[in-house]
Amino acid sequence: QHKSADSLLSTEECIKGRFQPGQSGNPAGRKPGSKNKRTLTILEACQKNEFDPIEFLIGVAKNEEIEWKDRIKAACEINGCLNPKLKAVSHSDIKNRETFVLTKEEFLERWDQLNYEEQQANIK
Repeated sequence: QHKSADSLLSTEECIKGRFQPGQSGNPAGRKPGSKNKRTLTILEACQKNEFDPIEFLIGVAKNEEIEWKDRIKAACEINGCLNPKLKAVSHSDIKNRETFVLTKEEFLERWDQLNYEEQQANIK
């Protein structure tokens, strides 16, 4: 079925898009923690087939008939689900107007250093 010429967008309108610059169709965005369609489809298939991937991986990790390297891989996958990798923290140094990235450990070390410097300044 063809659309009428009146309902088609002009080339200029196609290039410009439907929304103003810097504005999306959903300014609020997806709610934090909401799952996308692909994840929901996978979860539904697992439930329908009474399959729990975590239980499966635990079974692999505990099965002494499976090679150690595969058992360790399964355990690492389980750990990745329970303890996701932490992202580096972006920090802006206001005095020098520089931006740099810190790991969690570097951030905590810098935090301790700043607290120590503040305590020393209060003593004086």
